[in-house]
Amino acid sequence: MNFSTIVISLFSLGIPLGVMKFIAEYHKDNHSEVMKIYENCAKLIILASITGLILIGFFSKYLSLFLLNQTNYQQYIILIGSFLPFSILVLFWDSYLKGLKAINLVVMLSIITMIINILFLIPFVIEFNIEGALIASIVGPVISFGIYYVILKRKHLLLKLNIKNKLDFQIIFKILKIGIAFLIVSFSQLFAVLIIRKITIDNFNVYGNGIYQSVLMISLNYFGFIFVTLSSYSVPKISEMKTNVEIVNEMNVNLRFILFLMVPMICLVIVFRQFIIVMLFTRDFMPGDKLYIYQTLGELLRAVSWVFALWYVPKLHLKAFVFFDLLLNFNYIFIYIILLKLLPSSLVYVSVSYMAAYFIHVILNFLYSKYKIKFSITGNNIKLICISIVTVLLILVLSINGNFAYYLVLPFLLIWLYLSMDRQEVISIKDSFKDLIK
Repeated sequence: MNFSTIVISLFSLGIPLGVMKFIAEYHKDNHSEVMKIYENCAKLIILASITGLILIGFFSKYLSLFLLNQTNYQQYIILIGSFLPFSILVLFWDSYLKGLKAINLVVMLSIITMIINILFLIPFVIEFNIEGALIASIVGPVISFGIYYVILKRKHLLLKLNIKNKLDFQIIFKILKIGIAFLIVSFSQLFAVLIIRKITIDNFNVYGNGIYQSVLMISLNYFGFIFVTLSSYSVPKISEMKTNVEIVNEMNVNLRFILFLMVPMICLVIVFRQFIIVMLFTRDFMPGDKLYIYQTLGELLRAVSWVFALWYVPKLHLKAFVFFDLLLNFNYIFIYIILLKLLPSSLVYVSVSYMAAYFIHVILNFLYSKYKIKFSITGNNIKLICISIVTVLLILVLSINGNFAYYLVLPFLLIWLYLSMDRQEVISIKDSFKDLIK
């Protein structure tokens, strides 16, 4: 998590998540409530971002010294802060659209802004090197803001703000409840990463930490993207649901989808981890290949626990949301320290701890969901889980004990797919394939 990401997370006050939840809940049958939520949250976000801008400008010297051990970058920190309102408003509009379930529009805007920002970035990097990249990253939010503003206005989705209207503190309070919970969870995750990094540096020096950071990058940037994307779809949908039966059915749909998505990815990363290291980094990072095994298994557990906890925020079980995440991060740190104390020193414990912490997280989220909403896993999903466990373990054993996994991973995954899918899913795939070749 870099400086700009931390600043945006802090001064957005976690409001976008609350906006997504409540807009999804009211947009079908209470337009006036949607307008109140939009107006109050937009005003609050503008005030918060301007406050952030002022604070960053005032403390820029100290921030430069704290982050970079010198004050030479003070002006760059001021520049980053000056464009903060644009970044936060884009995040707000993005959540507003997700709440309206305008997913196609969200995807289109994401693609357009990404392409234009890349086209803007390349010439600046070529011409000005690192300074050009910095300028492009600072101006990027303004470009994104302009694109969102124009398209939302053309689609008649840009609601007007009445400056004369006073803030409705009842609406703000219920939005901020979600926002504060989100901020606590986000910063506890950041704190855990920093503590784990410090412990790793103390025990395995900067080189060991570099290996850990490379593995962590895969988790945060690649697998993390999946959870963010799926949450954009599922959180608004569950927010609309009125009964526990609907929520349980939706959770089982998500569980099935995430397993079909994650199991092949996990198996391929485990088998081809050495090629991934060379392709993304250098051979100097090869000692981290064992970390990928436990880290990816941890990602699979993370995916399952994410499904079990999917309803917490939409149904305002915020205490459970915060408590279980704080406990997760505590377990991650605690297990890592215990392993280093009791067993011969090994960097692999950082990923073993990650996997173990998420194993506990899966169990706790499952038990809580079973108790509160009578969650149960459907028979076809139990079958999928069992076949997936056997497949992953077989591929794991083969990848550790030779090169057979390179040749067998694809046949194994095809067998896994055939055994896991029910008849209706097979028919659906066949029909899609026929339509494709016509």
